Amino acid sequence: RQEREIAKKEEARRKAEEAQRRKQEEERRKKEEEENRSSEDHDNRILKFSERFGMAEKNKGEGNELFKDGNCKFAAERYVKALGHLAKLVHIESTMKEEDFAQAKALKLTCYNNLAQCFLKLEAWSKAADNCSAALELDGANAKALFRRAQALVEQKELEKAAEDCRRCLEVNAGDKAVEKLLEKCERGIKAAEAKQKKMYGKMFG
Repeated sequence: RQEREIAKKEEARRKAEEAQRRKQEEERRKKEEEENRSSEDHDNRILKFSERFGMAEKNKGEGNELFKDGNCKFAAERYVKALGHLAKLVHIESTMKEEDFAQAKALKLTCYNNLAQCFLKLEAWSKAADNCSAALELDGANAKALFRRAQALVEQKELEKAAEDCRRCLEVNAGDKAVEKLLEKCERGIKAAEAKQKKMYGKMFG
């Protein structure tokens, strides 16, 4: 009976922590939406693929230069702007060729991965993970997105999920030392947490 009560308390604590995390994520999303609304470019023109894609590429290139200079916040803004241009291609999809779709997808994937890297540098772990997830929706076996999401998840103490991303990444990119090192860190953390929990229960019932 005592064991059940302790288990219930532990479950209640986990649920409370999860609720708090979701609340914080919701607050971050709302703030991000407000920032996006305030920075809208109101560019509703129907442009040719080459023109709109060229704008997106230009923004991506600007983002790359800013990132190289260490200006991660402004680099992220350029990548977001590039994605905004790519989103507007929906208005001309009927006129796009197969290679146009492929080019747009590749650029979108790059922008999401670059955004994730910016947010890792800015220690915005949730945003980094979200952009990696967006990249993985486009390419489920993208090694960069898997590794960067694992990095963000480690910082969020989601070690089991991070370890899973590391394993998936190694399936794609076997022998990657950085990924192997991160996976080892995850596994050590998981074992330590299990040992700590076992010790806690041992004290209670020992």
